[in-house]
Amino acid sequence: MAETKKRTTGRGRGASATKSTLEQLLAARDEVDADTVSLREREEAVLAAFAQATVDRDAVIATRDAELAKLEKRATTIREQAEPKLAGIDERVAVTLLQLTELGRNADQVAKMTGVPVKKVRSMIRDARKAAPDESRAGAGSKPMDSRAAAPADAPSVASVAKETAASS
Repeated sequence: MAETKKRTTGRGRGASATKSTLEQLLAARDEVDADTVSLREREEAVLAAFAQATVDRDAVIATRDAELAKLEKRATTIREQAEPKLAGIDERVAVTLLQLTELGRNADQVAKMTGVPVKKVRSMIRDARKAAPDESRAGAGSKPMDSRAAAPADAPSVASVAKETAASS
């Protein structure tokens, strides 16, 4: 009979080489995964810091908005309380401007004397004429007043009238 040759496929030697290569591949994968795990942990820490900063920012904005709302409400209250007082003062100013015209001054002269813009002087004089009859304007007469006469004690100063008028214009 013919002699059978035993064939060797090299599995013995090949199996150990494959096992060695596989171990190297798995070790490399573990290194890559370790880098990924480390990166993930750092990302999580950064994202946690971001989340905290966002929460802190939102809290500051909420506090700011609440405080501003209180201040705006207070400012509105102050304005509302001042309005009637200013309206009364504006009426007094208008009457004094009207009195100056009744004493012989024209609107341009009154504007120059008081520092109130001439358009505003004319408007205020017109409003004063509509608001009060002649007899209610104390001190207003048909004859010119002595230029040395003192203004009433409660009359506003020219500077304060000009300042208030400029602010309201």
